[in-house]
Amino acid sequence: MSTQQGPAATDFDGCYAPLTNRQINALKNHLDRESFTPQDVAAISYRHLLHISGLGEKSIYLIRSWLQQYGLDLHIPASKQHKVSRSDKQLAKAKEILNKYGYALLAPEEQQHH
Repeated sequence: MSTQQGPAATDFDGCYAPLTNRQINALKNHLDRESFTPQDVAAISYRHLLHISGLGEKSIYLIRSWLQQYGLDLHIPASKQHKVSRSDKQLAKAKEILNKYGYALLAPEEQQHH
């Protein structure tokens, strides 16, 4: 008895975000298979996908859309997800240093126009 893990990439019925032939072929070549499941693709790391010939940021965005239709997603490293919070920390540190040396940062509405 075999268990089905969801439709293979060749079983599109129009209700899922379609992958292009380029993406399908790149994934088939990487996985060395004629078909693949969403689970097969979700098991590939984000960084690894970036190094697969024929895939780039836009392709990965579409792959993620396709996976999300099955309740799956790619594991994206924290460094990719938290760029904004790192910038926020850097800004807070800069503000702290400026305050330490007697500078005050004012919001635009607090500044006096001369």
